Amino acid sequence: MILGLVAALLSPTVELAAVGDVMLARWVAKRIERDGPAATLKGAETAFSGADLRVGNLECVIGEVPLGKRKAIMLKAPSSTAAALEGRFDVLTLANNHALDCGLPGLASTQRWLDKLGIQPCGVAGRETILVRKGLRIGFIGLSQFDSGGVNSLADWKPCVAALRPKVDVLVVMVHWGLELSPKPTPLQSSTAREMVASGVDLILGSHPHVLQPVEKLEEGGRKGWVAYSLGDFVFDSPTEDRRRTAVLRVRLGMSGVERLSFVPCQIQRGFPVAEKTTRPITQWPAKL
Repeated sequence: MILGLVAALLSPTVELAAVGDVMLARWVAKRIERDGPAATLKGAETAFSGADLRVGNLECVIGEVPLGKRKAIMLKAPSSTAAALEGRFDVLTLANNHALDCGLPGLASTQRWLDKLGIQPCGVAGRETILVRKGLRIGFIGLSQFDSGGVNSLADWKPCVAALRPKVDVLVVMVHWGLELSPKPTPLQSSTAREMVASGVDLILGSHPHVLQPVEKLEEGGRKGWVAYSLGDFVFDSPTEDRRRTAVLRVRLGMSGVERLSFVPCQIQRGFPVAEKTTRPITQWPAKL
């Protein structure tokens, strides 16, 4: 028994639960107002059970700030929706193509709300994200292939990795990339993922396509890592069946990086996710290469 406790202390493991796009604006905001913030993730609570860390991509601005430069789709959620996140996430990346829908004031407002809720914003330029769980130092880097200026650009991933890798035991990159509605990764996604693993990244969590893309184990430069090219939508007013199919990716992390993956299938119903009761092995992941 004593030997077992010593082994656990020397080789800690942390359970991470990861999801895709969390969007609190538009019709989702109306449902949160009607049904209450607690209803937002109630249907998926079992999928997060036992997780030490819960992470995702926040695909909107939060706060009463003016919209910035007009574009086809603008996503701004009222501050009243922020309570839907409280106690439900530990890290949310802001490195995406909607973080600056209200310019830098909107980005600052979103950060303030996450800080107030005890959620670590990830991907903000100049802001480092390291969490410690069970003695394991886990670093998070948020990157966006699209907007920059305030958030980390995918083009700058190498210095970001080089700066954080020596400070942590496990390195996770959360990256907004790829083509919307495509079930397969682009050549850029595939090549960059391999380079990242070779450079010291243990786990890559993708978003932006709004649909699930493959999960793949990579071996590059004498290192091993995993990439989930896209985790799809999670809290979203998703209009089509392929976008409403989603999952909670469960990852066991240890000193050696990723030790095990599994997932809980979910279905988005009227904007909110509802989880199945069964956890499945990663070999059954619904999106294949």
